[in-house]
Amino acid sequence: GWTGGKANATGTADTSLVAALGSGVRFCMTDYWATNDSATDTSFRFRDGTTDLTERIMVPNKGANQKPIITPICGTANTAFQFAADTGVTTMRVTVGGYITKE
Repeated sequence: GWTGGKANATGTADTSLVAALGSGVRFCMTDYWATNDSATDTSFRFRDGTTDLTERIMVPNKGANQKPIITPICGTANTAFQFAADTGVTTMRVTVGGYITKE
């Protein structure tokens, strides 16, 4: 079924958007929205546990970045779908939408 997740971060640590869903079940992202409350430009990456799923995605100072994704980005089963900012900022907010599927 369709689901999503959201989280805020101020540092560079991995931040969970969708928790691990159990054996044989994974999250596939179809949309994202990200905002940056800081006066500094920054970027972030989506992560499957601690493995990068994307290259850096830029988020301008006091700005946003959002995209519908034509080809879903799927994590592996029973692994948290996360993001990590590349620099610490005042607050980065990330929201994802997508679906849950069995491997």
